[in-house]
This record gives sequence, C-alpha cells and structure tokens, in this order.
Amino acid sequence: MNLKRNTYRRAVLIALLFLFKLDIQAQAFNIRALWVVRDHMVDQKKIDQVLEFAKENNYNHLFVQIRGRGDAEEMPTTIQD
Repeated sequence: MNLKRNTYRRAVLIALLFLFKLDIQAQAFNIRALWVVRDHMVDQKKIDQVLEFAKENNYNHLFVQIRGRGDAEEMPTTIQD
C-alpha cells in the first residue's frame, strides 16, 4: 500500500514539474501560435476572419497548412551533387 502511494506521489511530482517547465519555456520564447487548416483559407473573407481572430486573441505566430493530403510536388529534374 505504501509503495503505491509513493509511486503515485512521484508520478504527480514529475507531472507538475513537466507542466511547470512547459510554462517557463512558453514565457521565455513568448510564442502564442495558431494552426490554421487549409479549409479556412479558401477566400479573402475567410482569410481576413482568421487574421482578425488571431489578432483579437493575441496570437503572434500562424502555422498555415498548405497541402493536407501528405503528398508533395516533385521537381521535374533531379538535383545532382
């Protein structure tokens, strides 16, 4: 019984330290990022809405998804060393 209690306390302590560390890192870099999926970037009105939302909620970085299928365009020629 005492072993379970000690294990639980250690797990809680580690979780709290991890969360505290994340808070320190976020404050140090001052990054408030927003992921924008490609479905919200289809016309000028939606783009303006996303930018206004980011501004109103103090986001200072936007990660905008361009391609959503996991594919990529290939160059028609190969790059040689």
